[in-house]
Amino acid sequence: MGAEFSKNTQTHMRMIDGFYFSTRYPGDDSIEIDGDDVETCNDAIELCRKEVLELERKLKKSEV
Repeated sequence: MGAEFSKNTQTHMRMIDGFYFSTRYPGDDSIEIDGDDVETCNDAIELCRKEVLELERKLKKSEV
């Protein structure tokens, strides 16, 4: 597609992935998620969501 996410969004995606993997597949190296972590994750998801929607808008605009 020739589209890339910003470095900031890529960093947030990796953070979300880390939270997901640790909670989905708990083990000896897993971390415990607290309320602050959940809020941070929600903020990261919102940032990623906005960038995905902006990318979608740009792609639709270029198709016309």
